[in-house]
Amino acid sequence: MFYLVTMYGLEHPTTNERVFNAVAEESITTAAIARTISRKLNVPLKAKYNPLSFGDTAMLYLINCPTSSQLTRQILGWVPVQPDLLTDISSSRY
Repeated sequence: MFYLVTMYGLEHPTTNERVFNAVAEESITTAAIARTISRKLNVPLKAKYNPLSFGDTAMLYLINCPTSSQLTRQILGWVPVQPDLLTDISSSRY
């Protein structure tokens, strides 16, 4: 991915396309990530939490900021080949 972005930037130095999202899937919620980690670690997950308890990162949990790699795939021809995020978290490598 980094190679593709670098080469694109070198070949198109005046382009407006400067941000590329390298996400294999869309719409993964923080709750889904928390549930996956909870299952992986065999630790109970509280049903409710206070996002303000996250300190400086609280705003990240309070905003809705969906991500898409549609343009990345179209412009760079990028195709993700690694496991998706939840599968990766669930793997025994962690």
